[in-house]
Amino acid sequence: MEDWSLLFGQSLAYLSAEPWTRWSDEVPLGLELTVDGAVTNYVAIVMGNAGVQRGLALYPGMALPAGLRSPGPELEPEPALEATPSGTLLLLLDPPGETQVEFADKALRYGWPPEAAYLPTFIGVGPDGPSELAGADAQLVQVGLAAVIALDSRGPVLVEATKATTGQVALAEGAQGHFAISQRLPAR
Repeated sequence: MEDWSLLFGQSLAYLSAEPWTRWSDEVPLGLELTVDGAVTNYVAIVMGNAGVQRGLALYPGMALPAGLRSPGPELEPEPALEATPSGTLLLLLDPPGETQVEFADKALRYGWPPEAAYLPTFIGVGPDGPSELAGADAQLVQVGLAAVIALDSRGPVLVEATKATTGQVALAEGAQGHFAISQRLPAR
């Protein structure tokens, strides 16, 4: 339960920060997360700049999955959720009337403000397709959200001048998560 409370709190901080007002979903961010000593690499996409879907997508690996593009007038739409690669972690922020009841109820149970303009939905994509986020993945999303907020809080910075932004996040039961996030994807 503590994992979920912390995740909802971090998601509310993300919503309040509104990083999509400064980050386009065409800017992939390199992200290294460490939880329980395990290091995982993701490409983070801040969703919402085009006004279509607010949230955060964490794609596994060090490069965007082949064929994945951000929506836009001259680009093809993103693949359906069912076609999203296994290992992808998502936070979707939707207006209350567009959020499934079970996700809305869970958010409110964990302290999400009932007057909020958006409600969170957490999805993990596994080998069998999309499902509700699992416990260990909740920690990864929590650390990923903190990383994007930390990067965003620096303000505008020239890409050529940037180094990775690093930090740590308090997780449930006294555990710590660590992150390194940069505007450039790491070299393969």
